[in-house]
Amino acid sequence: MKSDEIYTISGLKEREILAMLNTADKHNKRHVIRLLDSFEYRKHLVLIFELMEMDLRGAIKTFGKKLGLSIESVRSYARQLFIALSHLRKHKIIHADCKPLIKYFN
Repeated sequence: MKSDEIYTISGLKEREILAMLNTADKHNKRHVIRLLDSFEYRKHLVLIFELMEMDLRGAIKTFGKKLGLSIESVRSYARQLFIALSHLRKHKIIHADCKPLIKYFN
């Protein structure tokens, strides 16, 4: 994380939230990345996460072969995302990439 105060505050909050989510998922079945450790180095907050083989973009590039993923793979990824989102909802957390729906009535 950058050493700017706002990034440090955000990083500390992220660390707090991940620690709580990881603690609530004792059996590691909720598909939330594991925060292994954190420390400060030259006024920068460093968060250490579990090593993952690849991200979704990498999986699509590797296994999609320009045709996309199989329906079974999409179903598997979607299921994992829904389980993780359910875990976040249970703990009243909204992921920064999720935008709440706003309904407009006339």
